[in-house]
Amino acid sequence: MFTLLTARATTYREFLILRFLTGLGIGGALPNMVALAAEYVPKRVLPAFVAALFSGIPLGSMICGLVSSWMVPVWGWRPVLYLGGILPLAISLVLIVVLPGSVNS
Repeated sequence: MFTLLTARATTYREFLILRFLTGLGIGGALPNMVALAAEYVPKRVLPAFVAALFSGIPLGSMICGLVSSWMVPVWGWRPVLYLGGILPLAISLVLIVVLPGSVNS
């Protein structure tokens, strides 16, 4: 949500605050991914799965950087933030529907 709001920022201060809040949200995503993995992935492959999750963050950042290097000259910086806000929200909605409540319930 904060990434989408950042695309609408009109001042430098507003931009900085929204990017900071975006960073807090992204920082909270990794512990949640690890917690989900610990609950759903078999224990024998959990270390490899967690390593893959930790590798996925920089890999995703690299892919996003490549995509944005193509998008910014064509459409500007705001569409990059719109795409970066809409995709995670769409994925979140899919995960809400697909993931069961808990293994133990």
